[in-house]
Amino acid sequence: MFGGLQANALGQIDVARLLIGSHEEILKAQPSERRGSIKIYAVASCVTRLYAIYEHFVESLLSDFLDAIPELLPYSSLSEGLKKEYRFGISHILGKIDGERYSHLTHENIILWYHEAISNAPKYRFVTEALTRHDHNLRLNIVENLVSRLDLRDLRGWLSSNDRVVALYEEKSAVAEQLDAELGGFVQLRNDAAHGTLQTLEGRDNLERYCDLISALIAALAEYLAKCLLEHRVKAGKSKKVGVVTEVFARANAFIVQLDSGSVLARGLSIHMVSSNQYRSDAILSMQVLGQEVDQVTADGQAFEVGLQCTSNPRRNVELYVDA
Repeated sequence: MFGGLQANALGQIDVARLLIGSHEEILKAQPSERRGSIKIYAVASCVTRLYAIYEHFVESLLSDFLDAIPELLPYSSLSEGLKKEYRFGISHILGKIDGERYSHLTHENIILWYHEAISNAPKYRFVTEALTRHDHNLRLNIVENLVSRLDLRDLRGWLSSNDRVVALYEEKSAVAEQLDAELGGFVQLRNDAAHGTLQTLEGRDNLERYCDLISALIAALAEYLAKCLLEHRVKAGKSKKVGVVTEVFARANAFIVQLDSGSVLARGLSIHMVSSNQYRSDAILSMQVLGQEVDQVTADGQAFEVGLQCTSNPRRNVELYVDA
């Protein structure tokens, strides 16, 4: 659901990785008396740019999520907590509307959009900056606070069991705590670099590790918000559950789905695969029923099994959803 935004951020991180290597090559060719200042520049440019990619991604991800909500839920049905946070945010922005940070907004539009929302207009929109505002660097607790404003819960639990995040650490217990500490260290390094007070100069391995950290966090956050948005789509009747994965055949790159009664699947259809710690969207490449290739199946009146192939396999017990 947020694939384009995620791909753009990860592509920018790849550029940062490339420049880490380029800086190393430049360093080798310089006389020893210049290497220290070049190293400072290399570290500072890497971590400040990497943090900017991360911060922009988080703000854009939350904004895109908010842009999708009016199509699914009337404003009156949103939680009181979210509406309260939105009211506070509107007041915050109006108080700083003349500053550079909100120069792209107008007083008239802020008032109009907020009035349309609280009046329960059918085509309201959020002033997304009112809910994505923050005055602190995006350590894990700040990201949790931003997400909780949108009435979304247990981000830390999601991150602590998400495959992309878990893969970062050899110690598989207390993953969220390890992530919290490592992200905090990265943010502090960025702050030191931004203010010209670097006390230690990270080597190539550590800088590439930070690229891995931010890449995994970006992917995990995108999956979390996509899963939350899918839940809203299901409640609004825009998406529906069609079955559960019961068996997975790794060598054949195929899996078995127990289809719910009344469900319809077709070759090429996009499906959402969701578990307690993973979200993935994929297209059906092929289908089989009783060993025979089919282009479409309908569980008419009763549940039955169908074999599917996608670009990669999900795990057992993953739930499958399609857009209605």
